Parts: sequence; structure tokens; C-alpha cells
Amino acid sequence: MKASMSEQLAGKLDSDARHIAITTDIWTSLSNEAYLSFTASYVDHDWTVKSPVLATINLEDRHTQLVIAENVGKVAQEWNVAMKVIACVHDGAANIRDVGDRNNWLDVNCAAHKLQLCINTSMGPDKVTNHPIAKCIAAAARLVGHFAHSPMAVGELFKCQESMVPDKAPKS
Repeated sequence: MKASMSEQLAGKLDSDARHIAITTDIWTSLSNEAYLSFTASYVDHDWTVKSPVLATINLEDRHTQLVIAENVGKVAQEWNVAMKVIACVHDGAANIRDVGDRNNWLDVNCAAHKLQLCINTSMGPDKVTNHPIAKCIAAAARLVGHFAHSPMAVGELFKCQESMVPDKAPKS
């Protein structure tokens, strides 16, 4: 009898994952429903990074630290990985800040999220009228748009790249 995908993944987590770092976040669908995601990242025996999403849970309760911590802990228990989790990576919002600690894991704020917050802050409250930044964003958008809508322009770009550094030309 063939094992289900979740059974196969559970077997891989059991045999290949010595330590796991989880990433969790709450997001809202277009229909305004809240979901909690749980991703387990680990390095297997072949030194390959694996990051399966183990759960996406509909959160109908208030998004308190306790509710989030309980849901994350429940997913870790269901997948039998709670003792392998060494860190819980999240966006650092007040309601998720101590989720790892409540489950006896290290809490880690996501560096990419912090960087995005810094960028947003540096752009100021009104990104449209912040003249130097708005001009830069508009120029980049026009450049990307030009190549996105013109296969001929992309072909010419590849030709230019190939003529500049033949051994480092992108594969078309």
C-alpha cells in the first residue's frame, strides 16, 4: 500500500530532520479570512535545504499570543517535531513575539521583514510624493515594464549581454 504524501513527509521529517527552524506568519485572504502558516526548514543528510509547509490553519479566534502559541505548538505536536524545533522565526509583531518562548523554542525576528520595515520608514509616510524616491521607483517600473512587454527588447538585451562578457551570458 502506498503511503499518503503527509505520511511520506512525516517519515522524512523523522529520518532526515535533526533540527528544525519553523517560520510562522498570519495572513489574510482576499475574502478577509485569517490564516496561520507553519513552515519547517531543515537541512537533510545530503545538505539540501528543505522547507515544507506543514499547516495553514484558519484562525477564527482573536490573534492573541496564547492562541497563536497554542496553534503553532499543536502543529508541531501533530507532526511529531516539537522536540526538534530550535527556533521560531516570525515578523516580530507584538502578538507573535513570544510564540517560540511559550513553546520552549528560541524566538527570532525575520531579518527580511525588519529590512522591509526600515525601507518603508525611510521612504516616508507618503511614498508617492517623496520626490527623489518616487522618481526612482517610477523609473525602475518603466524599465521593468518595457522588458516585460517586449520580447524583442529582451532579445536585444540578451545579445548585448552576450557581447559584453561571452562566458557569463545568461541562458536564454
